[in-house]
Amino acid sequence: MRIPLLVRDEWAQLAGNVKGWLRRAGRRVNVWSDEPTRRALAEAQRNNDELLEELKISGAADPVESIRSADAAGPDVPLQLLGSPAARRYAEAIRRAADACQEMEAERGIADGFSAELNSFAETAETEIALHAE
Repeated sequence: MRIPLLVRDEWAQLAGNVKGWLRRAGRRVNVWSDEPTRRALAEAQRNNDELLEELKISGAADPVESIRSADAAGPDVPLQLLGSPAARRYAEAIRRAADACQEMEAERGIADGFSAELNSFAETAETEIALHAE
């Protein structure tokens, strides 16, 4: 059976949405639920991740990269603002938040929490500051 690329893109987008919903559910489940519930959620997350990877292998657009591309095409920021005092404070604060979140997730045994997103935000902010310094 041949599935049009547009349909695969839509399925990949849906799988990306499910990934976010499962991640949010995981933050609650890891804290409040019993072991069988945590295992079931982890299995659902693995199955969804495998589905998303298979869709990407088949040519579907990566929903995360699509979002990042759209964000990257946002408004132009004047070069002098990339390294402004507020931008530096933001980069430092988001880095501290990412590091603290990663430590908290390690303490709680959370394998796929919010620290990856925070780390991505921190890296973007740090890169913008580095670009300003060049």
